[in-house]
Amino acid sequence: MKAFLQNEIRLFFSRKNYLVWIVGVLAVVFAYRLYYVTQYENYAQTVLEELEENAKDITIWESEYQRQCMELWGDNSAEKFAHASLLLNAWKQYEQTNIRLRYYWEQAWDENGIRRTVLEEDENLIAIEELGEEVEYTGIFRGSVADWRARMLLHKAYQQSGTEEPVCPVVPQAAWLWKEAFSGNSVLFLIFTVLIILLHFDAWANEFEYATCYRLYILPIKKEWLYLERFFVRVLVSVVCVGSAAGILFLLGTARYGTGGQMLLVISEQGTQTVISIWSLVREEILGMLLYIVFLTAAVLLISFIVKTKMNALMICAAFCMTGIVQTTASDGTGKGIVEWLPQLSALTLLMLLAGCILIRIRED
Repeated sequence: MKAFLQNEIRLFFSRKNYLVWIVGVLAVVFAYRLYYVTQYENYAQTVLEELEENAKDITIWESEYQRQCMELWGDNSAEKFAHASLLLNAWKQYEQTNIRLRYYWEQAWDENGIRRTVLEEDENLIAIEELGEEVEYTGIFRGSVADWRARMLLHKAYQQSGTEEPVCPVVPQAAWLWKEAFSGNSVLFLIFTVLIILLHFDAWANEFEYATCYRLYILPIKKEWLYLERFFVRVLVSVVCVGSAAGILFLLGTARYGTGGQMLLVISEQGTQTVISIWSLVREEILGMLLYIVFLTAAVLLISFIVKTKMNALMICAAFCMTGIVQTTASDGTGKGIVEWLPQLSALTLLMLLAGCILIRIRED
């Protein structure tokens, strides 16, 4: 058995797989620098553009509610006038905080001033919370009412923890990068997915293409065990390859921006919003990523065994990969990402392993 394991490990460490791993690591480094660091460096400009758009909305809606108040003045409908006055006051307050935020971001960089103003801006909306769904289309909540409630939860959580709330939520610190990498809907997660596919798409196809599959019939070992042995070896080396790339990513983030372990996040589960620390979420995502590696390796090996040719196996894996990208990018990013799919991934992995064992037994017979 030891000899078989050593042989499987030797088969994996081909020049092709060494090259794939190196390219994968380089892709992670480039994604870190060109996407995440650039996103962070451009964050202030992005905020200023949003504030400019907010100023336009404020002008429109403040004028609208001013007009409504003038039309309703003196009417018998005191309730409608009070409603319009309440919203007019909210928009006037929004105008003042928006002006201050533009000043702090553009002319006098002041993190404490930004924190105070953002908190004030959100607290001013408490007065119109009951009207939330009725007026959220105007943009006064800076998103949906649920977004505003999530921000209020974060404000409260940071105040209770005695930690300063970050002005920029996308600093590429180590914890944030790992949260992104293992989330299931990010550039880094896509790189890891492609890396695993490229490492294993020829796991069985090589033997069929080079007409060496006859060895399956003469090896003194049950063919099901041979299939499982190759699967477990491939899972182990997949974890090592992805883990080493993630380790390099961690070092890059820590060296320049720190670990970022103080950050808090709001996640939505079954309609309930909860505040958790970023490391708590990362720990759960790592578990999900490990199971995802097991699942994806099982899927690629099964496809490689069934299809028998490297090019066809690669094309089918790429098609499944694109389908997964469409599904994950459709996520709103407020949940736990891939962690939510743990039961389904577990069941599918077991089914694919069973299918592989059955198919290799049938091929033997």
